[in-house]
Amino acid sequence: MATHPKSNILIVDDEKSIRITLSAFLDSEGYDVKVAEDVHSAQELLKQAKFDVVVSDIILPAVSGVALLKEIRQTAPDVQVIMMTGEPTVETAVEAVRAGARDYLTKPVSKAAILQAIANATTIKNLEDDKRRLEADNQRYQKNLEGLVEQRTSELQKTLEELKTAQGQLVQQARLNALGQMASGIAHDFNNVLVPIMGYSEILLSNLEILDDRKETIDMLKLIRSAGDDARHIVGRLRQI
Repeated sequence: MATHPKSNILIVDDEKSIRITLSAFLDSEGYDVKVAEDVHSAQELLKQAKFDVVVSDIILPAVSGVALLKEIRQTAPDVQVIMMTGEPTVETAVEAVRAGARDYLTKPVSKAAILQAIANATTIKNLEDDKRRLEADNQRYQKNLEGLVEQRTSELQKTLEELKTAQGQLVQQARLNALGQMASGIAHDFNNVLVPIMGYSEILLSNLEILDDRKETIDMLKLIRSAGDDARHIVGRLRQI
């Protein structure tokens, strides 16, 4: 639980003696006390400073304390309001509670009664302030957590894309290596095929008398044709790549 400084108290009453008496009670306990004689004066003070608790008489000149209570509930709902009256009735008590009063005191108000009411109100105010702070901290934490998750997700997505790119490059490199090896093998086979074609052609062209030997000429031509068939199969393999 967070520690809290002494509360700021606003007393609203048209009787000067009551304002002085209640101020003295609260001053003796270290509270910071301001006073107002009517609703208008109270409104001005509420604009100038933040108060934790407002203690207001119900019957005030021009505007009632209940009207002030309703205004505070709308403009500063975290402020605790204690109503008091010298003419207590069930109706005024019900109206005050329905309007959002934290407590209802009957005049004359004793020191013990006002101190207890203020202590209760400030305890509730501090608890509600702590709750709001915790909720704000939780919202900030959730927002930061969402930001961290988004950042980490983005980093993971980037890493995944980099891995996919690297994998694609590896696959492409492997494919090129395989093509290179295949091309090297085909070139070797093609060179082997060219040997009998070039060789027997050279023999026939350089030794024309062989053409007189029909059988030997036919045998050489068959070998040349066979080598040509092998070359055709190699070309077929190239088309399948």
